[in-house]
Amino acid sequence: MLRRRLDLRLRFAGRENLARVRSLVASLLREETDTPFCADEIDEIVLGVQEILTNVLRHAYAGDPAGRVDLRVVVFGGRFLARVRDRGRPVRADALALRQPAADAEAGRGLMLVRRTMDRVRYGRRGQVNFVHLERRAKAATAPR
Repeated sequence: MLRRRLDLRLRFAGRENLARVRSLVASLLREETDTPFCADEIDEIVLGVQEILTNVLRHAYAGDPAGRVDLRVVVFGGRFLARVRDRGRPVRADALALRQPAADAEAGRGLMLVRRTMDRVRYGRRGQVNFVHLERRAKAATAPR
């Protein structure tokens, strides 16, 4: 069986472009035919991507509308892979710690949501470039046959 590989590469700046990015990622996930993602999975994945991109724009670039983000998404055989790269400020080590925000906190849930929506999340920095790798498998791909 020949499997399709769907590949999306975007470079954008500014929070005003996030709605379009979300739409493109969701469209790509709906195109997966080898092992389709269900609607709930697509919503969760798009939420995770949204949270990472929002954090990059808000924290790495401190809201600077000129801060550019590179996003690459690959969907193949029931797998979603994303790589986010930016040249903003590095992430503080304590910001990556797993902790539950206070019930009345107005922020601090983004990374927790990302970890809940993805099977794997990795952050790193090489030189002046931050990167985040996200991975998620379709439930149908992990179900016993």
